[in-house]
Amino acid sequence: MWGLNSERGTVLRRGMTTHAKAMSAVAFGKREVTGRRRGARSVPHPRMGRGTHAAAARIIAAGAIVFLAAHASRADDAINRHSNAQGDNLAEDGTPLTVVSGAARETVTWSAETGGPTAAGVPVVNVAIVASASGNVSDPFFTDPRDRLLLSGLFASVTIIHAGQVTPTVAELRAFDAVLVWSNQDLADAGALGDNLADYVDGGGGVVLAVFSNSSSTSERFLEGKWLSAGYAIIPGQSGTQTGSASLGTVVQPGHAIMNGVTAFAGGSSSFRPAAAANPSDVVAEWSDGRTLAAVREDTVGARVDLGFYPVSDAVLPSFWDDATDGGALLANALLYAAERVPLTLGDGDDDGDVDGDDFAEFEICFTGAGGSVPADCAVYDFDGDDDVDCHDHLAFAMAWTAGGGAPAVAACAGFCLDDMDCVDADPCTLDRCQADFCQNIVLIHGDVNHDGGVDIFDILCVLDGFAGEFGTCPLVDVDLTPCAPDGVVDIFDILDVLDAFAGVFTCPAC
Repeated sequence: MWGLNSERGTVLRRGMTTHAKAMSAVAFGKREVTGRRRGARSVPHPRMGRGTHAAAARIIAAGAIVFLAAHASRADDAINRHSNAQGDNLAEDGTPLTVVSGAARETVTWSAETGGPTAAGVPVVNVAIVASASGNVSDPFFTDPRDRLLLSGLFASVTIIHAGQVTPTVAELRAFDAVLVWSNQDLADAGALGDNLADYVDGGGGVVLAVFSNSSSTSERFLEGKWLSAGYAIIPGQSGTQTGSASLGTVVQPGHAIMNGVTAFAGGSSSFRPAAAANPSDVVAEWSDGRTLAAVREDTVGARVDLGFYPVSDAVLPSFWDDATDGGALLANALLYAAERVPLTLGDGDDDGDVDGDDFAEFEICFTGAGGSVPADCAVYDFDGDDDVDCHDHLAFAMAWTAGGGAPAVAACAGFCLDDMDCVDADPCTLDRCQADFCQNIVLIHGDVNHDGGVDIFDILCVLDGFAGEFGTCPLVDVDLTPCAPDGVVDIFDILDVLDAFAGVFTCPAC
Protein backbone atom coordinates (compact mmCIF):
# COMPACT_ATOMS: atom_id res chain seq x y z
CA MET A 1 0.00 0.00 0.00
CA TRP A 2 1.24 3.52 -0.70
CA GLY A 3 1.03 6.28 1.89
CA LEU A 4 2.18 9.89 2.07
CA ASN A 5 4.32 11.08 4.95
CA SER A 6 2.92 14.59 5.50
CA GLU A 7 5.98 15.80 7.44
CA ARG A 8 8.63 14.87 4.85
CA GLY A 9 6.41 14.89 1.75
CA THR A 10 7.78 11.50 0.71
CA VAL A 11 5.96 8.41 -0.52
CA LEU A 12 6.32 5.33 1.67
CA ARG A 13 5.69 1.66 0.98
CA ARG A 14 3.30 0.35 3.66
CA GLY A 15 2.92 -3.30 4.61
CA MET A 16 -0.44 -4.99 4.87
CA THR A 17 -0.30 -4.93 8.68
CA THR A 18 0.25 -1.16 8.70
CA HIS A 19 -2.56 -0.74 6.19
CA ALA A 20 -4.97 -2.80 8.30
CA LYS A 21 -4.11 -0.75 11.39
CA ALA A 22 -4.61 2.47 9.47
CA MET A 23 -8.03 1.43 8.20
CA SER A 24 -9.02 0.40 11.71
CA ALA A 25 -8.09 3.86 12.92
CA VAL A 26 -10.37 5.44 10.34
CA ALA A 27 -13.43 3.41 11.31
CA PHE A 28 -12.84 2.50 14.95
CA GLY A 29 -16.40 2.06 16.03
CA LYS A 30 -19.65 3.91 16.61
CA ARG A 31 -20.03 5.67 19.92
CA GLU A 32 -22.96 5.38 22.29
CA VAL A 33 -25.13 8.47 22.38
CA THR A 34 -27.80 8.93 24.99
CA GLY A 35 -30.63 11.36 24.41
CA ARG A 36 -31.46 13.33 21.32
CA ARG A 37 -29.33 16.36 20.58
CA ARG A 38 -31.46 19.37 19.71
CA GLY A 39 -29.54 22.35 21.05
CA ALA A 40 -26.25 24.05 20.17
CA ARG A 41 -22.86 22.61 21.11
CA SER A 42 -20.81 24.37 23.75
CA VAL A 43 -17.54 23.64 21.88
CA PRO A 44 -16.29 26.83 20.21
CA HIS A 45 -15.57 26.86 16.50
CA PRO A 46 -12.40 28.64 15.40
CA ARG A 47 -12.73 31.27 12.68
CA MET A 48 -11.28 29.61 9.61
CA GLY A 49 -9.09 32.16 7.89
CA ARG A 50 -6.71 32.15 4.96
CA GLY A 51 -3.79 30.87 6.99
CA THR A 52 -5.45 27.55 7.76
CA HIS A 53 -3.53 25.29 5.41
CA ALA A 54 -0.23 25.40 7.30
CA ALA A 55 -2.10 24.66 10.51
CA ALA A 56 -3.90 21.80 8.80
CA ALA A 57 -0.57 20.27 7.84
CA ARG A 58 0.46 20.32 11.48
CA ILE A 59 -2.83 18.77 12.62
CA ILE A 60 -2.74 15.93 10.11
CA ALA A 61 0.17 14.32 11.90
CA ALA A 62 -0.76 10.79 10.91
CA GLY A 63 -0.60 11.60 7.19
CA ALA A 64 -2.71 10.20 4.39
CA ILE A 65 -3.67 6.61 3.79
CA VAL A 66 -4.21 5.79 0.13
CA PHE A 67 -5.07 2.24 -0.77
CA LEU A 68 -5.60 0.21 -3.92
CA ALA A 69 -9.01 -1.33 -3.30
CA ALA A 70 -11.09 -3.59 -5.48
CA HIS A 71 -13.20 -0.49 -6.04
CA ALA A 72 -10.61 0.88 -8.45
CA SER A 73 -11.83 -1.38 -11.23
CA ARG A 74 -15.28 0.18 -10.91
CA ALA A 75 -13.90 3.59 -11.87
CA ASP A 76 -12.97 2.71 -15.45
CA ASP A 77 -16.40 3.08 -17.04
CA ALA A 78 -17.30 6.32 -15.30
CA ILE A 79 -14.25 8.55 -15.52
CA ASN A 80 -14.68 9.81 -19.08
CA ARG A 81 -18.32 10.96 -18.91
CA HIS A 82 -18.30 14.76 -19.11
CA SER A 83 -21.77 16.04 -20.05
CA ASN A 84 -22.52 19.49 -18.63
CA ALA A 85 -25.10 22.14 -19.38
CA GLN A 86 -22.27 24.71 -19.26
CA GLY A 87 -20.20 22.86 -21.85
CA ASP A 88 -18.61 19.47 -22.42
CA ASN A 89 -15.29 20.44 -20.83
CA LEU A 90 -16.48 22.30 -17.74
CA ALA A 91 -17.32 21.19 -14.23
CA GLU A 92 -20.35 22.62 -12.43
CA ASP A 93 -18.30 25.43 -10.85
CA GLY A 94 -17.09 26.54 -14.29
CA THR A 95 -13.57 25.13 -13.94
CA PRO A 96 -12.10 22.77 -16.56
CA LEU A 97 -12.76 19.10 -16.01
CA THR A 98 -9.75 17.30 -14.57
CA VAL A 99 -9.18 13.58 -15.10
CA VAL A 100 -6.56 11.31 -13.59
CA SER A 101 -5.66 8.38 -15.84
CA GLY A 102 -3.85 5.08 -15.62
CA ALA A 103 -2.12 3.86 -12.47
CA ALA A 104 -2.17 7.33 -10.91
CA ARG A 105 -5.95 7.26 -10.90
CA GLU A 106 -5.98 3.90 -9.14
CA THR A 107 -3.75 5.09 -6.31
CA VAL A 108 -6.01 8.01 -5.37
CA THR A 109 -9.37 6.30 -5.25
CA TRP A 110 -9.65 6.48 -1.44
CA SER A 111 -7.71 8.32 1.21
CA ALA A 112 -8.12 8.79 4.94
CA GLU A 113 -6.79 11.73 6.92
CA THR A 114 -6.59 11.47 10.71
CA GLY A 115 -6.66 14.67 12.74
CA GLY A 116 -4.93 15.42 16.01
CA PRO A 117 -6.25 14.63 19.50
CA THR A 118 -9.83 15.70 20.08
CA ALA A 119 -10.64 18.09 22.90
CA ALA A 120 -11.66 16.62 26.24
CA GLY A 121 -15.35 15.78 26.29
CA VAL A 122 -15.75 15.89 22.50
CA PRO A 123 -17.25 12.62 21.17
CA VAL A 124 -15.14 10.49 18.86
CA VAL A 125 -16.72 11.13 15.47
CA ASN A 126 -15.55 9.66 12.17
CA VAL A 127 -16.88 11.24 8.99
CA ALA A 128 -16.33 11.03 5.26
CA ILE A 129 -16.45 13.31 2.26
CA VAL A 130 -18.22 11.50 -0.59
CA ALA A 131 -17.79 13.78 -3.58
CA SER A 132 -16.91 14.07 -7.23
CA ALA A 133 -15.06 17.33 -6.70
CA SER A 134 -12.10 17.03 -9.07
CA GLY A 135 -9.82 14.49 -10.71
CA ASN A 136 -7.69 13.59 -7.71
CA VAL A 137 -8.38 13.40 -3.97
CA SER A 138 -5.21 15.42 -3.33
CA ASP A 139 -6.62 18.39 -5.29
CA PRO A 140 -7.64 21.44 -3.23
CA PHE A 141 -11.25 20.99 -4.43
CA PHE A 142 -11.26 17.97 -2.09
CA THR A 143 -8.73 18.99 0.56
CA ASP A 144 -9.96 22.54 1.24
CA PRO A 145 -13.26 21.36 2.82
CA ARG A 146 -11.41 18.46 4.46
CA ASP A 147 -8.93 20.79 6.16
CA ARG A 148 -11.74 22.95 7.56
CA LEU A 149 -13.43 19.92 9.06
CA LEU A 150 -10.18 18.80 10.66
CA LEU A 151 -9.39 22.27 11.99
CA SER A 152 -12.72 22.40 13.79
CA GLY A 153 -11.34 19.85 16.24
CA LEU A 154 -14.68 18.05 16.24
CA PHE A 155 -13.74 14.96 14.23
CA ALA A 156 -11.36 12.12 14.96
CA SER A 157 -11.00 11.39 11.26
CA VAL A 158 -12.10 12.66 7.87
CA THR A 159 -11.99 10.25 4.94
CA ILE A 160 -12.22 11.30 1.30
CA ILE A 161 -14.10 8.93 -1.02
CA HIS A 162 -13.84 9.92 -4.69
CA ALA A 163 -17.44 9.33 -5.77
CA GLY A 164 -16.49 10.11 -9.34
CA GLN A 165 -14.39 6.96 -9.40
CA VAL A 166 -16.04 4.53 -6.96
CA THR A 167 -19.43 4.08 -5.33
CA PRO A 168 -19.17 3.18 -1.63
CA THR A 169 -21.38 0.30 -0.51
CA VAL A 170 -23.81 0.62 2.39
CA ALA A 171 -21.44 -1.46 4.54
CA GLU A 172 -18.57 0.91 3.71
CA LEU A 173 -20.69 3.96 4.52
CA ARG A 174 -21.58 2.47 7.90
CA ALA A 175 -17.94 2.86 8.99
CA PHE A 176 -18.75 6.57 9.36
CA ASP A 177 -21.08 8.47 11.67
CA ALA A 178 -22.03 10.90 8.88
CA VAL A 179 -21.00 11.80 5.33
CA LEU A 180 -20.78 15.08 3.40
CA VAL A 181 -21.86 14.67 -0.22
CA TRP A 182 -21.47 17.03 -3.14
CA SER A 183 -20.77 16.91 -6.86
CA ASN A 184 -18.86 19.06 -9.30
CA GLN A 185 -18.06 16.49 -11.98
CA ASP A 186 -19.89 13.27 -12.87
CA LEU A 187 -20.57 10.67 -10.19
CA ALA A 188 -19.40 7.14 -10.98
CA ASP A 189 -22.97 5.81 -10.60
CA ALA A 190 -25.58 8.34 -9.46
CA GLY A 191 -28.27 5.65 -9.16
CA ALA A 192 -26.25 3.24 -7.05
CA LEU A 193 -24.96 6.04 -4.84
CA GLY A 194 -28.53 7.29 -4.34
CA ASP A 195 -29.66 3.78 -3.39
CA ASN A 196 -26.81 3.28 -0.95
CA LEU A 197 -27.11 6.68 0.73
CA ALA A 198 -30.86 6.17 1.20
CA ASP A 199 -30.27 2.78 2.82
CA TYR A 200 -27.52 4.32 4.95
CA VAL A 201 -29.99 6.94 6.24
CA ASP A 202 -32.61 4.23 6.86
CA GLY A 203 -30.02 2.45 8.99
CA GLY A 204 -29.41 5.56 11.11
CA GLY A 205 -26.53 7.22 9.21
CA GLY A 206 -26.38 10.99 8.77
CA VAL A 207 -26.10 12.59 5.32
CA VAL A 208 -25.27 16.24 4.59
CA LEU A 209 -25.93 17.17 0.96
CA ALA A 210 -24.35 20.28 -0.59
CA VAL A 211 -24.18 22.11 -3.93
CA PHE A 212 -24.07 20.90 -6.71
CA SER A 213 -25.57 17.52 -5.82
CA ASN A 214 -28.74 19.28 -4.60
CA SER A 215 -28.99 21.76 -7.47
CA SER A 216 -27.51 20.39 -10.70
CA SER A 217 -29.88 19.32 -13.46
CA THR A 218 -27.11 17.44 -15.28
CA SER A 219 -27.48 13.66 -15.28
CA GLU A 220 -24.88 11.87 -13.11
CA ARG A 221 -24.35 15.03 -11.02
CA PHE A 222 -27.42 14.67 -8.82
CA LEU A 223 -28.39 11.63 -6.75
CA GLU A 224 -30.75 9.22 -8.46
CA GLY A 225 -32.10 5.78 -7.54
CA LYS A 226 -33.95 5.42 -4.24
CA TRP A 227 -32.74 8.83 -3.05
CA LEU A 228 -34.71 10.48 -5.82
CA SER A 229 -37.67 8.10 -6.11
CA ALA A 230 -38.37 7.84 -2.36
CA GLY A 231 -37.86 11.53 -1.61
CA TYR A 232 -34.81 11.91 0.64
CA ALA A 233 -34.08 15.48 -0.55
CA ILE A 234 -34.74 18.60 1.53
CA ILE A 235 -34.02 21.26 -1.08
CA PRO A 236 -35.85 20.13 -4.24
CA GLY A 237 -33.21 18.80 -6.62
CA GLN A 238 -32.44 19.50 -10.27
CA SER A 239 -33.67 23.09 -9.94
CA GLY A 240 -30.51 24.63 -11.32
CA THR A 241 -27.90 26.81 -9.63
CA GLN A 242 -28.21 30.52 -8.90
CA THR A 243 -25.02 32.64 -8.94
CA GLY A 244 -24.08 36.21 -8.06
CA SER A 245 -22.84 37.67 -4.79
CA ALA A 246 -24.93 36.83 -1.72
CA SER A 247 -24.38 36.44 2.00
CA LEU A 248 -25.98 35.18 5.20
CA GLY A 249 -29.58 36.36 5.43
CA THR A 250 -32.27 35.47 7.95
CA VAL A 251 -31.35 32.86 10.53
CA VAL A 252 -34.73 31.16 10.94
CA GLN A 253 -33.60 28.87 13.79
CA PRO A 254 -30.85 30.77 15.63
CA GLY A 255 -30.69 28.17 18.40
CA HIS A 256 -30.05 25.24 16.07
CA ALA A 257 -26.73 23.43 16.53
CA ILE A 258 -25.88 24.01 12.86
CA MET A 259 -25.66 27.77 13.52
CA ASN A 260 -23.35 27.52 16.54
CA GLY A 261 -20.66 30.17 16.13
CA VAL A 262 -21.93 31.20 12.68
CA THR A 263 -22.36 34.97 12.58
CA ALA A 264 -21.15 35.86 9.09
CA PHE A 265 -21.04 34.11 5.74
CA ALA A 266 -20.18 35.59 2.34
CA GLY A 267 -20.55 33.42 -0.75
CA GLY A 268 -18.16 35.34 -2.98
CA SER A 269 -18.88 36.57 -6.48
CA SER A 270 -20.10 33.09 -7.47
CA SER A 271 -22.22 32.31 -4.37
CA PHE A 272 -23.43 29.04 -5.91
CA ARG A 273 -26.85 28.21 -4.42
CA PRO A 274 -29.88 26.10 -5.40
CA ALA A 275 -32.57 27.95 -7.32
CA ALA A 276 -35.30 26.05 -5.43
CA ALA A 277 -36.05 26.54 -1.74
CA ALA A 278 -36.69 23.97 0.98
CA ASN A 279 -40.00 23.63 2.79
CA PRO A 280 -40.17 26.65 5.15
CA SER A 281 -40.59 24.39 8.19
CA ASP A 282 -37.24 22.73 7.41
CA VAL A 283 -35.19 25.91 6.87
CA VAL A 284 -32.50 26.76 9.43
CA ALA A 285 -30.92 29.74 7.63
CA GLU A 286 -31.39 31.65 4.38
CA TRP A 287 -29.20 33.46 1.93
CA SER A 288 -29.61 37.23 1.69
CA ASP A 289 -31.88 36.69 -1.33
CA GLY A 290 -34.17 34.32 0.61
CA ARG A 291 -32.89 31.09 -0.92
CA THR A 292 -32.04 28.18 1.36
CA LEU A 293 -28.59 28.21 2.98
CA ALA A 294 -29.18 25.38 5.49
CA ALA A 295 -32.13 23.07 6.15
CA VAL A 296 -32.86 19.91 8.15
CA ARG A 297 -35.64 17.36 8.27
CA GLU A 298 -36.59 15.26 11.27
CA ASP A 299 -38.76 12.57 9.70
CA THR A 300 -36.01 10.26 8.44
CA VAL A 301 -34.46 7.50 10.56
CA GLY A 302 -30.95 8.96 10.24
CA ALA A 303 -30.23 12.69 10.11
CA ARG A 304 -30.65 14.68 6.91
CA VAL A 305 -29.12 18.13 6.33
CA ASP A 306 -28.96 20.15 3.13
CA LEU A 307 -26.47 23.00 2.69
CA GLY A 308 -27.26 25.44 -0.07
CA PHE A 309 -23.65 26.38 -0.79
CA TYR A 310 -20.57 24.93 -2.50
CA PRO A 311 -18.12 23.59 0.12
CA VAL A 312 -14.92 24.86 -1.57
CA SER A 313 -13.67 28.27 -0.37
CA ASP A 314 -11.85 31.19 -1.98
CA ALA A 315 -8.57 29.75 -0.77
CA VAL A 316 -8.92 27.69 -3.97
CA LEU A 317 -10.53 30.21 -6.33
CA PRO A 318 -11.26 33.88 -5.47
CA SER A 319 -14.89 33.71 -6.62
CA PHE A 320 -15.82 31.02 -4.04
CA TRP A 321 -17.07 31.64 -0.48
CA ASP A 322 -14.97 33.93 1.66
CA ASP A 323 -12.89 31.85 4.05
CA ALA A 324 -12.60 34.80 6.43
CA THR A 325 -16.27 34.14 7.23
CA ASP A 326 -17.89 31.18 8.95
CA GLY A 327 -18.43 28.71 6.11
CA GLY A 328 -16.04 26.23 7.70
CA ALA A 329 -17.98 26.31 10.96
CA LEU A 330 -21.22 25.81 9.02
CA LEU A 331 -19.78 22.73 7.29
CA ALA A 332 -18.45 21.27 10.55
CA ASN A 333 -21.62 22.03 12.51
CA ALA A 334 -23.85 20.41 9.89
CA LEU A 335 -21.72 17.26 9.74
CA LEU A 336 -21.47 16.99 13.53
CA TYR A 337 -25.23 17.45 13.90
CA ALA A 338 -25.83 14.72 11.29
CA ALA A 339 -23.42 12.41 13.12
CA GLU A 340 -24.84 12.97 16.61
CA ARG A 341 -28.57 13.25 16.07
CA VAL A 342 -29.97 10.06 17.56
CA PRO A 343 -31.76 7.96 14.90
CA LEU A 344 -35.50 7.71 15.13
CA THR A 345 -36.82 4.67 16.97
CA LEU A 346 -38.55 2.27 14.58
CA GLY A 347 -42.29 2.62 14.99
CA ASP A 348 -42.08 6.01 16.71
CA GLY A 349 -42.84 8.10 13.65
CA ASP A 350 -43.66 11.28 15.56
CA ASP A 351 -40.51 10.95 17.67
CA ASP A 352 -42.28 11.53 20.99
CA GLY A 353 -40.72 8.58 22.80
CA ASP A 354 -43.59 6.09 22.52
CA VAL A 355 -45.34 3.91 19.95
CA ASP A 356 -49.04 4.65 20.21
CA GLY A 357 -52.19 5.54 18.31
CA ASP A 358 -50.64 8.59 16.66
CA ASP A 359 -47.92 6.38 15.23
CA PHE A 360 -50.48 3.79 14.13
CA ALA A 361 -52.32 6.47 12.16
CA GLU A 362 -49.08 7.18 10.29
CA PHE A 363 -48.37 3.46 9.94
CA GLU A 364 -51.68 2.97 8.13
CA ILE A 365 -50.86 5.83 5.74
CA CYS A 366 -47.42 4.34 5.07
CA PHE A 367 -48.68 0.77 4.66
CA THR A 368 -47.83 -0.46 1.14
CA GLY A 369 -48.29 -4.23 1.39
CA ALA A 370 -45.65 -6.64 0.14
CA GLY A 371 -43.55 -5.27 -2.69
CA GLY A 372 -44.53 -1.64 -2.27
CA SER A 373 -42.20 1.35 -2.31
CA VAL A 374 -41.50 3.27 0.90
CA PRO A 375 -40.92 7.05 0.85
CA ALA A 376 -38.20 8.44 3.09
CA ASP A 377 -40.61 9.67 5.76
CA CYS A 378 -42.12 6.17 6.11
CA ALA A 379 -38.84 4.29 6.51
CA VAL A 380 -39.32 4.43 10.29
CA TYR A 381 -42.07 1.80 9.84
CA ASP A 382 -40.03 -0.50 7.58
CA PHE A 383 -38.80 -2.68 10.43
CA ASP A 384 -37.24 -5.38 8.28
CA GLY A 385 -35.61 -2.96 5.82
CA ASP A 386 -37.05 -4.57 2.69
CA ASP A 387 -38.35 -1.29 1.19
CA ASP A 388 -42.02 -1.94 1.89
CA VAL A 389 -44.34 -1.57 4.87
CA ASP A 390 -46.30 -4.81 5.02
CA CYS A 391 -47.78 -7.28 7.48
CA HIS A 392 -44.35 -8.38 8.66
CA ASP A 393 -43.75 -4.77 9.68
CA HIS A 394 -47.18 -4.59 11.36
CA LEU A 395 -46.23 -7.60 13.47
CA ALA A 396 -43.00 -5.83 14.50
CA PHE A 397 -44.95 -2.61 15.09
CA ALA A 398 -47.30 -4.49 17.41
CA MET A 399 -44.31 -5.81 19.35
CA ALA A 400 -42.91 -2.25 19.67
CA TRP A 401 -46.30 -0.92 20.88
CA THR A 402 -46.00 0.91 24.21
CA ALA A 403 -49.57 2.16 24.74
CA GLY A 404 -52.14 0.03 26.53
CA GLY A 405 -54.47 -2.46 24.90
CA GLY A 406 -52.24 -3.70 22.10
CA ALA A 407 -51.73 -2.32 18.60
CA PRO A 408 -54.83 -2.04 16.38
CA ALA A 409 -55.24 -4.53 13.57
CA VAL A 410 -54.70 -3.69 9.91
CA ALA A 411 -57.52 -5.04 7.75
CA ALA A 412 -55.11 -6.09 5.00
CA CYS A 413 -53.26 -8.28 7.51
CA ALA A 414 -56.24 -10.43 8.54
CA GLY A 415 -55.02 -14.03 8.40
CA PHE A 416 -51.33 -13.10 8.29
CA CYS A 417 -49.10 -15.93 9.49
CA LEU A 418 -45.49 -16.96 9.93
CA ASP A 419 -46.04 -20.74 10.07
CA ASP A 420 -48.79 -23.39 10.13
CA MET A 421 -49.21 -23.13 13.88
CA ASP A 422 -50.50 -19.56 13.44
CA CYS A 423 -53.37 -20.97 11.36
CA VAL A 424 -54.75 -23.74 13.59
CA ASP A 425 -58.48 -23.22 14.12
CA ALA A 426 -61.15 -25.04 16.13
CA ASP A 427 -62.60 -26.86 13.10
CA PRO A 428 -61.38 -30.49 12.89
CA CYS A 429 -62.60 -30.68 9.29
CA THR A 430 -60.06 -28.17 7.92
CA LEU A 431 -56.44 -28.50 6.93
CA ASP A 432 -54.64 -25.50 8.41
CA ARG A 433 -51.71 -24.20 6.38
CA CYS A 434 -49.67 -20.96 6.18
CA GLN A 435 -49.14 -20.25 2.49
CA ALA A 436 -47.49 -17.07 1.13
CA ASP A 437 -47.77 -15.42 4.58
CA PHE A 438 -51.53 -15.97 4.90
CA CYS A 439 -53.58 -18.76 6.48
CA GLN A 440 -55.40 -21.23 4.31
CA ASN A 441 -57.97 -23.36 6.17
CA ILE A 442 -58.83 -25.95 3.56
CA VAL A 443 -62.02 -28.03 4.00
CA LEU A 444 -61.07 -31.70 4.06
CA ILE A 445 -62.58 -34.13 1.50
CA HIS A 446 -62.06 -37.83 2.20
CA GLY A 447 -59.74 -39.24 -0.47
CA ASP A 448 -58.34 -35.79 -1.44
CA VAL A 449 -54.90 -36.73 -0.19
CA ASN A 450 -53.03 -33.92 -1.98
CA HIS A 451 -55.59 -31.31 -0.82
CA ASP A 452 -56.28 -29.69 -4.16
CA GLY A 453 -60.05 -29.57 -3.64
CA GLY A 454 -61.13 -32.82 -5.30
CA VAL A 455 -60.39 -36.54 -5.66
CA ASP A 456 -58.65 -37.32 -8.93
CA ILE A 457 -55.98 -39.52 -10.53
CA PHE A 458 -53.23 -37.66 -8.65
CA ASP A 459 -54.72 -38.72 -5.33
CA ILE A 460 -54.77 -42.36 -6.52
CA LEU A 461 -51.11 -42.06 -7.56
CA CYS A 462 -50.22 -40.57 -4.16
CA VAL A 463 -51.76 -43.56 -2.36
CA LEU A 464 -50.00 -46.00 -4.71
CA ASP A 465 -46.72 -44.22 -3.97
CA GLY A 466 -47.44 -44.58 -0.26
CA PHE A 467 -48.16 -48.27 -0.75
CA ALA A 468 -44.68 -48.52 -2.33
CA GLY A 469 -43.13 -46.61 0.60
CA GLU A 470 -42.68 -43.30 -1.27
CA PHE A 471 -43.95 -40.23 0.59
CA GLY A 472 -42.20 -37.41 -1.29
CA THR A 473 -45.42 -36.02 -2.78
CA CYS A 474 -47.96 -36.87 -0.08
CA PRO A 475 -47.05 -37.62 3.55
CA LEU A 476 -48.07 -40.81 5.33
CA VAL A 477 -50.63 -39.01 7.47
CA ASP A 478 -52.58 -38.03 4.34
CA VAL A 479 -52.51 -41.32 2.40
CA ASP A 480 -53.32 -43.54 5.39
CA LEU A 481 -57.10 -43.46 4.74
CA THR A 482 -58.58 -46.59 6.29
CA PRO A 483 -59.78 -47.62 8.68
CA CYS A 484 -61.22 -44.16 9.17
CA ALA A 485 -58.84 -43.61 12.09
CA PRO A 486 -55.30 -43.94 10.62
CA ASP A 487 -53.52 -47.18 11.50
CA GLY A 488 -50.03 -46.16 10.39
CA VAL A 489 -49.97 -48.51 7.40
CA VAL A 490 -50.70 -47.94 3.70
CA ASP A 491 -52.18 -51.16 2.35
CA ILE A 492 -54.71 -52.50 -0.17
CA PHE A 493 -57.59 -51.09 1.88
CA ASP A 494 -56.27 -47.55 1.48
CA ILE A 495 -56.01 -48.11 -2.28
CA LEU A 496 -59.62 -49.37 -2.41
CA ASP A 497 -60.75 -46.45 -0.27
CA VAL A 498 -59.26 -43.79 -2.60
CA LEU A 499 -60.75 -45.63 -5.64
CA ASP A 500 -64.20 -45.53 -3.94
CA ALA A 501 -63.77 -41.82 -3.23
CA PHE A 502 -62.79 -41.27 -6.88
CA ALA A 503 -66.06 -42.97 -7.84
CA GLY A 504 -67.99 -40.80 -5.38
CA VAL A 505 -68.46 -43.48 -2.72
CA PHE A 506 -67.20 -42.35 0.71
CA THR A 507 -66.76 -45.14 3.26
CA CYS A 508 -65.57 -42.67 5.89
CA PRO A 509 -66.80 -39.18 6.83
CA ALA A 510 -64.85 -36.24 5.49
CA CYS A 511 -63.01 -35.81 8.76
